[in-house]
Order: sequence, then structure tokens, then C-alpha cells
Amino acid sequence: MKLIIRYLILSVLIIFSQAAVQRLSAQNLEETIKVADNQFKNNELTTALKTYQRALFFSDGSQTLYLFRQIAAISYLVNDYETAQKYWGLAYNLAENDSLKTELLFNKASCQILNKNYQYALIDLFSVTDTSVMVEKRMNFYLGTCYFGLEDFSKARTYFESCVELKNRKEVDDLFSRKNLLSPSPKTARILSMITPGLGQAYSHDLKSGLNSLFLTSGLIALGINISISYSPVDAIFAILPWYQRYYTGGFGKAGEIASRKRQIKRNEVYNKILKMIAENSTQY
Repeated sequence: MKLIIRYLILSVLIIFSQAAVQRLSAQNLEETIKVADNQFKNNELTTALKTYQRALFFSDGSQTLYLFRQIAAISYLVNDYETAQKYWGLAYNLAENDSLKTELLFNKASCQILNKNYQYALIDLFSVTDTSVMVEKRMNFYLGTCYFGLEDFSKARTYFESCVELKNRKEVDDLFSRKNLLSPSPKTARILSMITPGLGQAYSHDLKSGLNSLFLTSGLIALGINISISYSPVDAIFAILPWYQRYYTGGFGKAGEIASRKRQIKRNEVYNKILKMIAENSTQY
């Protein structure tokens, strides 16, 4: 009988101890989250991130959704878009509110866009089920950005035009001209420099680089002719050909790079003009 009483007393003590530990853990978790919130509010992002991660490790599940969102938000602010989209995805899996789910999908998509993972961004965007007017406008902007990044300019133009007023659509259409988006052509620049060294750079409006390439290869040719006359054609070939080949091939390769860089600058300018136009037409995207 005494043994049974001892077991009962021990069981009661264990139960009360577990309850006390759980209450203490809950209090500690809440305090930790408050500390992290204050750190976040004070822009102590690195410290706040570590504190939220510690809270998540000891979380009982009741605050997990909130912690996922906070970790994602800080990761986004410090430009760690891969981590941000991961935690917004985890938050999406726990969210039950439809409007919150929509916001989390847009957040994920923005991270994918910033990482230039446009196909993955499209997957997130096409998972949005909200069909309200504001969501549709925001969706069109995000879709336009994705297709612009994928160089599907026809679809990008269509989505961007739907983001602005009717009077501004002609201006958007003009921005999507071949001259703005496809010129200069890296392929054309390389071919021109193969024909005449420096011509491809000149075509890409880099006259200085074009003249350098032209003078360098012309000088090598002149030197080769001089060696051929003074010594023999064989000596000229062995002395000059490796250098000429190096600078000739490097010249048309560089011409392609210059054209590609110039074209990307023009595309960035087009995109920035579209952003400005959309900002003037709407207050939220």
C-alpha cells in the first residue's frame, strides 16, 4: 500500500513539474519573441534574425507562422532572397487566411524575380487564386516583369499595358520597339568585327574601342609585311600570326560583349521608364 502511495505522489510531482516547465518555456518563448521584435524595430537586423531563429528552435508551434514571416522579412531586407523565399514558402504552407496566402505568394515571387529565377516566379504567381481588381493589377505588373526578364517582350508589353491608363498605352508600346530592346545585336557586332577589326565596336557606339582594335591589328599586319620583306614570309608567319590571331579573335569577341552590355543598358532604361509610368498610374503594386 505504501508503495502505491509513493508511486501516486511521484506521478503527481512529475505532472506538476512538466506543467511548470511548459509554462516557463512559453513565457521564455514570448519574451524571446518580444526581444526579437524590439531588435527588428530598432533595425538591428542581424541580431534580430538570430533571436527569431532561436525562438523558432524552441517554438511549440503556436508562433511558427509568425516566426517564419519575420525571418523571411529580415532575410529579404539583407538581400538574402533565397532564404526569404524559402521561409515565405514555409509560412504559406501554414497560412489559412486566403489574403495572407496571396501576399506570401507575391513575396515569394518577388524574391525569385530578384534572383532572376523568372520561371519559378511564374509558378508562384499562377498559384494565386484571388481575382480582385487590386490583385489583378499587381499580378499583371509581376507577370510583365517576369516575361521581360525572360525576353518574351510581346507578353511583357501586354501585361505592362494593362497596368497603365489607356492614354499611356501607346507610350508603352513605343518603348517596346526593336531599336530599344534588340539593338545593338551581339551577333551582328561579332560578324562586323570579323570582316573589319573594330567595326563591331563602332556599330555598338564604342568608337574608342573600335579604333584601338583597328590600329592594333593593322599594326600587326604592317609589322608582318615588314618582316616578310626583310626576312621571309615564314618568319613573318611564325612571329606575327599567333599575336594577330589572339587580338583578332579577342576583338570580335569583345565586340559581342560590348553590344550585349549596351543592349542590356537600353533594356534597363526601358524597364525603368515603364516602372515610372506605372508608379504615376497607380499607388500600389
